[in-house]
Amino acid sequence: MLVRTTFVSFGQAIETGNYSMLRDLASPGFRKRYSEAGLEQALAPLREAALQFGDAVLVVPRINAFERKGEGLIEIAGVWPSSPRASRYRLVFQAGSGAWQLFGFEVSAADDGEHAKAPR
Repeated sequence: MLVRTTFVSFGQAIETGNYSMLRDLASPGFRKRYSEAGLEQALAPLREAALQFGDAVLVVPRINAFERKGEGLIEIAGVWPSSPRASRYRLVFQAGSGAWQLFGFEVSAADDGEHAKAPR
């Protein structure tokens, strides 16, 4: 669920140009690292690659790795099987305020055909 809701937030931020909600829901460390303008710049490659996250509530992400990273951090990595092009992701979440909050991310376009490997 964490991966899916994060991609919903990415999609909404990119589609609307409003990065404040994504930033406000993230961990304090994330908010310190990214201003709204900085977050817009960090997500620009996703927008420019025309990666689609509009179907995020329906897509089942492929999770290749799940790891606890230090005190209160988890890292989840895998493939987001959107069409026409899948995305490779690495998301880091931090425990805080009674929930897991986004702490860091790396998302890029996956190799051609990688979306075909996704679970159905």
